[in-house]
Parts: sequence; structure tokens; C-alpha cells
Amino acid sequence: MKHRIKTDTEVKFSESDILLSTTDLQSFITYANDEFCKIAGYTLDEMEGKPHNLVRHSDMPKLAFADLWTHLKNGQSWMGPVKNRCKNGNYYWVNAFVTPIKDKSGRTVEFQSVRTKQSDDVVQRATAEYAKINDNQKSHATAAKFDATLYISALLLISFLGSLAGVFSSRFDIFNCLLVLLLASANGLMYFWRQKYLALISKAKQVYDNPLMAYLYSGTNDLSGFLNLALEMQQAKLKAVVGRVNDVTMGVNQNAQQCAESGHNVTELLNKQTDEVSQIVVATEQMTASINELSSSTKKSNQAAEKSNQATEEGSLAVKQTINSISELDKKLKTASSQLENLIEGNQHIVAILSEINAIADQTNLLALNAAIEAARAGDHGRGFAVVAGEVRALASRTQQSTEEINNVLNQLTHASKEAQVAMKDGLNLSAKSVELAHQSGDSLDHIKAQSIKLSELNSIIAHAMNEQLTASQVIATNLTAAQDFAHKCTELGHTSQQLCEALLSKVTEQTALINQFK
Repeated sequence: MKHRIKTDTEVKFSESDILLSTTDLQSFITYANDEFCKIAGYTLDEMEGKPHNLVRHSDMPKLAFADLWTHLKNGQSWMGPVKNRCKNGNYYWVNAFVTPIKDKSGRTVEFQSVRTKQSDDVVQRATAEYAKINDNQKSHATAAKFDATLYISALLLISFLGSLAGVFSSRFDIFNCLLVLLLASANGLMYFWRQKYLALISKAKQVYDNPLMAYLYSGTNDLSGFLNLALEMQQAKLKAVVGRVNDVTMGVNQNAQQCAESGHNVTELLNKQTDEVSQIVVATEQMTASINELSSSTKKSNQAAEKSNQATEEGSLAVKQTINSISELDKKLKTASSQLENLIEGNQHIVAILSEINAIADQTNLLALNAAIEAARAGDHGRGFAVVAGEVRALASRTQQSTEEINNVLNQLTHASKEAQVAMKDGLNLSAKSVELAHQSGDSLDHIKAQSIKLSELNSIIAHAMNEQLTASQVIATNLTAAQDFAHKCTELGHTSQQLCEALLSKVTEQTALINQFK
């Protein structure tokens, strides 16, 4: 093992502290409790998987660990004062109890080391003896064991033999006889008691036969040290059992606390889940109602679309009829326009004729005037001719006046006809635009009809989807109701689990208090 720093600073800990660790069969650390990690100055991660000599101090003799491994390989426990090294070089003394842990088949599966506070007198003797062993000096423990009972028995036997010799060498003395009887009884009792004592020492050695440890724990070299060592060994076993159970109990306590907290959290989460599921159920019911309303609205929309489609068809038919009527009107307007043009042409022809008539009337009037002049020159012979000439002039004037009136009427009629012709042209233009707009309206109605058909088809698809969604929402509602019931059951189970964890925690607390009575 490479050289590591060490200091002269001792780390103390209380008598209630139990430093526990376990190793595999190759002495690699598999577990260390919090107290051990705290005193040693290592974290559990730093210790796990490391060889156990990580905490070995250089002042510890190899002989002690050789004895340790001899006991462990023989399936026996080992106890002794051990000086360990901290991570920072400080040291601490422990009363180490190391034992093999076996499975149900009796096979050793790990080694357990339980360390408690070592008394100062044992530490002093161990310091001195370990130093002697390291210096290859003779230890007190290697000297012959002193048996006080043997010396007492020998003294009593010598006294008995001396008294007996005195009785035979002198006159009879009742006092000497009583003394001989007393010494004989004492020798008998001493022999009987010594046999019991030796049997007790033998049993003590069966518990733990280690002369070095017997001296270190008792401070004496007589056989009574084995009795003290056996008692220390049994006490160490009890502390080891209590320590391991306490360590496991602490773990169970932590798990029980975590279980209780987890149960409480699970209960809260399940309560929240139940509330959320209830809200989802309500929302699903509302969604189902909305789907029903939407389905109803879709049906109404489909009906409206069908009515719209029917109205569109009627509108399209009306537009077609309008187009036909406008086309007929257009034809009639064109015919009327043509007739007006003919009328205007006739009027113009009449005007031309009237102009000729008016010219003839002017000529007639002029001729009548000339005839009147000539009749006047003829005197009485020309009076009859003058009268005729006057009548002709009057007729020519009336003809001229009538032609003017007819001309005025024809001018008015021509003007009205031209205005009517302009109006008819405007009507024809409007008729053409109306026809075009009617065609556009027809196209729009056809488009609306097509869209109405698509809308009707889409409404049918939506209605079908709504029915499927309604069915799905009803299934979801049923499943959510089942989930809600399951959540209620889980909440009850979570509450029961929490109560059981709390009860377990209470029992563990009682067990911990009971274990503390044996520390």
C-alpha cells in the first residue's frame, strides 16, 4: 500500500454512533452507513468498490488483520480494537466486530463490520501492544497465562498437608483436627469450584479464543480475561445486530417517510386527476350537446341548401324566361324601329309632295293673279273670269295653308318619330345589356346552383361525420365515466396506501425507540 499522509489528530465520536460497513468476499466495500462516511471523511461513492484497507492505519500490525482473516475464513467472528485512518490523515479508534454473513444454505456472501466507540483504557493497551508487535517485541499476551485458582489450590493443599503432618507428629489436638478438616473441605470446595471455573473458561474460549484480545480488553494475563473477552464479544454481537437492524430500520424509516409522502402526493394527484376527469366528463357532455346542436344545425343547413337549390332552379328558369321575353321585346323593338324608319321616310316623301303642292299652289296663285289682272283689263267681259280667278286664288291660298299645316304636323311627327327612334335604339341597347346581364345572372345562378349542390353534399358529409363524432363522443364519455370511477378507486387505494405507510412509519419509529434501548 502506497504511503499516505497521517496526522496525530484523533477524531472522537459518541457511544451512540455505530459505524457500519459491508464488503464482498474480496474485501471490496459494498456499503457504508452515514456515520462511517462522516467519521472517515469519505462519501459513499468514494468508498463503494474500493478495498477496505482504504481506511487502514499504518500503526495497525499485520498480525491483527491476519488473525482477522483467519477467523473469517473459518466462518467465525472477530473482535478487536482497531485504529483507522481518515481521508485527511486523522485517525480514530473503534471497537470493531467483524462477522461473516451467510445465506440460507450456509454459504458466506459478505462480511459485515460494526464499529463502536472504544474505551480509553483498551486504546492505551492496544497502542502499546500494537507498537511492540510492530517492533517485533514480546507482547504481554504471549506470556504464560496466570491461573490464580491454581495457586490458591496449591496453597490450600500445602496448608492441608502441613496441618495433617502436625496432627501425626504431635499429640492429639482437637484444634489441629478441626483445622485439618477445614483445610480438607476448603481443598475439596476449591477443586470443585476450579473445575466449574475451568469449564466456564473453556466455554468462554469457545466464544472467542484470542489471548491478545483477552489482555487488551481485560488488562490482565490470567484466565479471567477470557471471561471478560467472551462478555465483550457477546455484547459486541448484540451491538452488531442492533446496529445492523437499526441501520436497516433507518432505511425502512426513510422509505416509509418517502412512501408516506409519495402516498400523500399520489392522493393529491389522484384528487386532481379526479377533478380533471370530472371536468373532462362535463366538457364531453357539453361537447356531445354541442355536437347534437351542430348536427341539428347541419340538418337545417342542408334543408336550407336544398331550398336554396330549388329557389336557384326557379330563379334560373325565371332568368331564362326573362331572356326569352327580352329577346322577343328586342325583336319587336327592332321591328318598330324599322317601321319608324319607314314612317320617317314616308313623312319625308309626303313633305316632298307637299313642297310640290305648295309650289303648284304658288304657281296657281300667281296664274290666278295674272288672270285677275287680265280680267280687270277686259272689263265686263272679264268679270266672270275674274270671279273664277278669285276662287282659284282662294283655293290656292287654302291649299297652300293646308300644305303648311300638314307640313307642320309632318315635321312634328318626324321629330317625334326620330325621338322614338332614338328611344328605341336606347331600348335596344338596354335590351342587349339586359340580355347580357340576364345571361350573367343565369350563369351566376348556375354557379350558385352548383355551389348549393356542393354545399348540400358537404352538409351531408358533415352530418355523417357529426354522427360518427357523436358516437365517438358517447364512447369517450362512457370511457371517461369508467376512468372517473377508476380514479375514485385509485384515490381510495392511494389514501389507504398513505395510511398504511403512516402506520408503517409509526411502527418503525416504535422499533427504532426499542432498538435504542439496547445501544
